[in-house]
Amino acid sequence: MYYDRCDKVIVATQLKELSLLENIYQRGLKNGFEISLLSQAQLKKHEPYINGLEAILMPDAGIVHYPEIAAKLAEIIQTRI
Repeated sequence: MYYDRCDKVIVATQLKELSLLENIYQRGLKNGFEISLLSQAQLKKHEPYINGLEAILMPDAGIVHYPEIAAKLAEIIQTRI
């Protein structure tokens, strides 16, 4: 498997991080990402073991397996040489 599409939560744990979180949220909206702000209660419901003041939820975020991707790219490049 090259990737796992799972959601990602960006959490503000201190008051001074709230403006940074808002900035990330606005940039995400501007760039067309599916993104939403979570209140403290909504965050607790979504991720019960995370403590935070607010959060951003990105449901389409994911992780990739870089070694597999790199190997596949090397294979593609070698077939074109």
